[in-house]
Amino acid sequence: MVTVDNRETNIVAMVAVKANSVKIPLDNQRISMLINVEKEKLVVDLYYNQQKNVRQIAQEARMSFRDIAAILKKKRDSSQSW
Repeated sequence: MVTVDNRETNIVAMVAVKANSVKIPLDNQRISMLINVEKEKLVVDLYYNQQKNVRQIAQEARMSFRDIAAILKKKRDSSQSW
C-alpha cells in the first residue's frame, strides 16, 4: 500500500537521482585555470605567510620544485614592478 508519505519520499528520491545523472559540460581550460589560480594562492601563502620552504610546499601542494619556483618568481617580478 502506497501512502502519501511514501509517495512524496519516492518522488524526492527520483528527482535526486535525475539531478545527479545530469551531465554538465565543463570547460577543461576554465577548470585548469581555477586550479592553477588556487595553487598559486596556496604556494604564495605557504611561502610568504607561513614561512614554509620549497620542499614543504612541494609536499603539501603536491607540486614540483620547478612549478613552485615559477610561481614564486612570477610573484617576485610582479611585486618588484611596483
